[in-house]
Amino acid sequence: MLTVVLVTQLAFNVLLLYSLWRLVEERRAVARTAEDRADRLEALAKEFCSLGSALTRAAATSPAVGAPISVQEKEQPTTRVEGAVALLERGVSVEGVAEATTMPTGEVEVLNNLRRTGAARTRRRASAAAASTPAKTAKNAAGRRGGTRATAR
Repeated sequence: MLTVVLVTQLAFNVLLLYSLWRLVEERRAVARTAEDRADRLEALAKEFCSLGSALTRAAATSPAVGAPISVQEKEQPTTRVEGAVALLERGVSVEGVAEATTMPTGEVEVLNNLRRTGAARTRRRASAAAASTPAKTAKNAAGRRGGTRATAR
């Protein structure tokens, strides 16, 4: 009877040891899976951070929509006067141009007035030339045909 109890106890102990060994192996597998996930998560976080910093750099270098364009972003004017005229042509206020180019406000106002009168003169010349061109052409054509001018021989 003692041998039956000892064999039963031995079988039970072996069964417990086998169950414990399976439990330990299962925990190791779960730990490896968790470690792999942590590594992948860390790699993903690094990639996300690098992408975020790249987007930040790109956003910092590109102008915002509707933002005023500075003189340096387009063609480089050779003088402050050219820069001021370029800004005035874009519609920047006299005070804004004076601040951007570090010119006195009075000088910028003079440049603005000269730019306006120069543009007005050019428009007047163009309209006068367009209005007088057909009349001159008709006059010259009539003269060549001998229509309105008398030629003496």
